[in-house]
Amino acid sequence: MRCSREKLAQRLRGNDAGFTLVEVSVIVVIIGVLSGCRDPDFLSQQSRAQTASISSDLRSAATAMEPITRRSRHTAPRPT
Repeated sequence: MRCSREKLAQRLRGNDAGFTLVEVSVIVVIIGVLSGCRDPDFLSQQSRAQTASISSDLRSAATAMEPITRRSRHTAPRPT
């Protein structure tokens, strides 16, 4: 156990205390792959949210039109 502690202490004191270019490159590639897997799901969620918003807006418009169509004997109001 003492040998490994001494080796670790020597390594930390020396110039080997940083990451190599290969290690950093591997991390960047992994992050890229993970974000690439996530984007299609995000686009799908965005599309569903937009559809739900439009549907809600149409229901609100229909609810707002009900009293007008009842008063005018089931005809839509004339544009002014």
